[in-house]
Amino acid sequence: MVETHLPLQPGDQSSAVQSHLRYAATTPHLNPHGLEIRDAGNGSGRGIYASRRLPAGTLLEISPVLLFPPGEYDKFGRHTQLDGYTFVWRRTEAGSIMALALGLGSLFNHSTSPQVNYRLDHERQCITYTLMRDVEVGEELCISYGVGRMWWEKEDAMSIEEREKVDDEEEEYKKMAGVGAEGYVSSEEEEAEGQKESVKTASSTPSGIDLQAQAGPSRSPPPAPPAVAAAASTDARRNGYPPLYRMTSAQDPRTIALQTTAAWVVDISPRKSSVAVKYVLKQATRLQSRDDSRYSTRHLRSFKTEKRKVVVTTADGGSEEREETLIRFLVCLRDALPQRDEVIQLLRNAPDQAFAPPHSDAAGGDSEAQEQDTDPRPYLVDVPTTAAPIKDRLAEWAQVWPCVVRTGTFSPNAGGPTAPPGTTSVGVVDRAAEEKLWSADERRLRWAVNRLRRVVALARRAQANGEKGIAVHVTHPFEESAKWDGWSEREARDWALLEGAEAPRVGRDEGASTPAFIRSVIEVDATDSRVSLRNPLKHAVVQCVAKVAELRSQDRRRNPILAPSTPNTSSGASTPSSTSTSTSTSTTTTTTTTAPSNGQDYLLTGLVLFTTHEPCVYCSMALVHSRVKAVYFLLGAPGRGGCCGAMLKPAARCPGGEDGGVYAIQEQRGLNHAFQVWRWMDDVVATKGHVGGDEWRLERIGVELDVGKLDP
Repeated sequence: MVETHLPLQPGDQSSAVQSHLRYAATTPHLNPHGLEIRDAGNGSGRGIYASRRLPAGTLLEISPVLLFPPGEYDKFGRHTQLDGYTFVWRRTEAGSIMALALGLGSLFNHSTSPQVNYRLDHERQCITYTLMRDVEVGEELCISYGVGRMWWEKEDAMSIEEREKVDDEEEEYKKMAGVGAEGYVSSEEEEAEGQKESVKTASSTPSGIDLQAQAGPSRSPPPAPPAVAAAASTDARRNGYPPLYRMTSAQDPRTIALQTTAAWVVDISPRKSSVAVKYVLKQATRLQSRDDSRYSTRHLRSFKTEKRKVVVTTADGGSEEREETLIRFLVCLRDALPQRDEVIQLLRNAPDQAFAPPHSDAAGGDSEAQEQDTDPRPYLVDVPTTAAPIKDRLAEWAQVWPCVVRTGTFSPNAGGPTAPPGTTSVGVVDRAAEEKLWSADERRLRWAVNRLRRVVALARRAQANGEKGIAVHVTHPFEESAKWDGWSEREARDWALLEGAEAPRVGRDEGASTPAFIRSVIEVDATDSRVSLRNPLKHAVVQCVAKVAELRSQDRRRNPILAPSTPNTSSGASTPSSTSTSTSTSTTTTTTTTAPSNGQDYLLTGLVLFTTHEPCVYCSMALVHSRVKAVYFLLGAPGRGGCCGAMLKPAARCPGGEDGGVYAIQEQRGLNHAFQVWRWMDDVVATKGHVGGDEWRLERIGVELDVGKLDP
């Protein structure tokens, strides 16, 4: 679409030229996901549309970029249509390096509720575009250019007050200066900052910045009950939790503590604000440590205004009281410049004495002496260390210092800006939304309970055969499984039965008319076999990963063009039969092909795992390497598990896992993959449709399947 906010040159308005500038209704191109380029006819121009349903985490595009040096772009590029498509790639002392996304990257339209997340790869000079949520057929795929920054966007509700000030001369000075605006922060920098500003607890000291926790609503306890000793009863430990509770140390944005740190502020006149803003921006590398963002203030507004009454001398020699606007201008965090003398010296060098104190003829004051005192007078105030976590708590943060709301950083189903596909950011977590996920959806809860009952039945059978009572089950996520044909009938069966007419079919039905490698259904059971095989490495989780790898390898041998790690689980796929009685695995074939590259047979990409026990550290790392999407377990593994973090520092422990393992591998930011871990918190493994009873009480299951000192 030709940007209409750019003026057309007279010669370009001729019909001969314009006829060649009109885009076709659709544009052909190559894309593995069948994305369509078309014009919706609503004035937004060409856009990207989904031709089929695509799941969250899908990598849509990797677009190379064309870079423009600051001088060249300022002199030529910004005067062309490029100015409607380029964005800031890097900021330098000489100015901003601009970039133009090539390929599909240049065609994503803007939306305030985007489905697509993009990430700048400065090293490889490209942009990756990934889905943040599932999209349906015909849905336009959009990114966010930055809310409120588009030339066509109207003022939001918060601008009503600003419109009332339009005739205020001092407000005009502030608008010209851009004081407090976020316009100079590119969207990609905001996203990167969102990851770096993951909220920590009051006891932490990230990046060496001194934090202070404030009392008040921020300090209210989370909805989950307080931690109790590991020896406490099962009933007491689970009281108050939802059926399934995520093991994460992330904070709930509704209860997270407001933390503050000291910052240097100076009072200036509104008339000096334009010069002050430009000067501070030039000092950003020093004041905000742009290299590592240790002292970043991008989440804070640049100023706050205050009204004060002063007595001034009138032209006739009298005096009168007037109301004066004072700007409290944010310079930097104290940690960036610890000494006040350093701040004064820095501000002295500003042109036009921009940071000189605002002077008025106050009653009883020596006006001439005040005018001679032009030295800046910086002082310390408290400012929030992070943006407000949600809009509902913005007022609480703004009482300390005006700031922005860090929206879109938490979701029970979506990853963060730099999270691997299908994973979840661990900065903040919406506990209320997650509780609703399980309490309001009976089908989802039954799906989880059925598979937990199955792993218990598998563990009991393994124990009866002389093995340790540890079992796992790997399957597709609920969102995919629920679309299978006959799903409701299959879920209504008794999943505690492993054999018989009433048992559900688990695995592939090799007798189905559709080949298994096309259905790509993966449902695998595995139990611990360290005793029978006399091998300490044969944990149930590792055994299950190996079985999945074998299935994927067989699929590729049958159909070499099949993607190695992308299961086809569309709504039209065949599914396991609901009447068959035995658990099956794929048959072998004598067809041989070139061996797959290293690592392709060791993936649980897009799959979830149910297990009787919290995985040990060894198994947890195997799950990281296998790219599992989520893990669900029943029993903690004190002293040996790798998902509860019971022995970590208080800030890193996972609520609800006090009787669990030492580490929380899924929370480690240094790893190249993260996954969700959920724990069953009810006393009985059942739903409304299941028959309860003592045999399904978790306390009894825990005693029966006790693994002793053996790692689960």
